[in-house]
Amino acid sequence: MPKIVDHDAIRSELLTASLEVFAREGYSGLSMRGLSQELKVSTGKLYHYFPSKEVMFEQMVHHIASRDLGQAISDVELGQSADDRLMAVMAFVRAREEHLTNFLIVIVDFVRTTRDSTTGPELLRQTFAQYVEAITQNIPGATHEDATLLFDMICGMLLRRALARDDSRDFVRHLEVAQQLVRG
Repeated sequence: MPKIVDHDAIRSELLTASLEVFAREGYSGLSMRGLSQELKVSTGKLYHYFPSKEVMFEQMVHHIASRDLGQAISDVELGQSADDRLMAVMAFVRAREEHLTNFLIVIVDFVRTTRDSTTGPELLRQTFAQYVEAITQNIPGATHEDATLLFDMICGMLLRRALARDDSRDFVRHLEVAQQLVRG
């Protein structure tokens, strides 16, 4: 009897695992062969699912963003007040700080290394717009501008901590200030 292969599950596993590899090695530091070695799959298997590193990267970004947003939205229970929902968003960021930082840095690295292409900036705009829209839709009374401000503040805090290797506990305080600004 032939083996049944769940191609969607394999693609999902490869995309999920590739975030860590891209975060560690950088977009330009990897080839498909390097990715296949890091992911412990054959190069042929990787090419079976993704025709190029750029396509794999773009699919990885969409996959991770969709998964993250699904988790964040499920953390925000329906019927809670806007403040409770905002607190749930902040708890989501705190609990997944390293993952979100890696994701942000990987996207920035892609945009930086694909300067001559419109793909990088467009991918960044689309991804950020997904997060802003999710905030707008899931925090009652939040305007698009509020959601953009909150998202930009979170990204700035994550980048500052990552780039300055700042491990202070100011992050929690900064999230609280961001929460107050959005409330006010």
